[in-house]
Amino acid sequence: MEDKIKQLQEDVEHLKRVVRQLLIKIYPVNKSIPRFIKKIIDKN
Repeated sequence: MEDKIKQLQEDVEHLKRVVRQLLIKIYPVNKSIPRFIKKIIDKN
């Protein structure tokens, strides 16, 4: 069970990195939305 939890945490970390990279690409297009999403990501 612990292995599954650890795997989930790693998946979440990976997803956060992917989302951040996407936000960095989108950032120049619209600066307010990425900032808003980043706040949500940082809370989790």
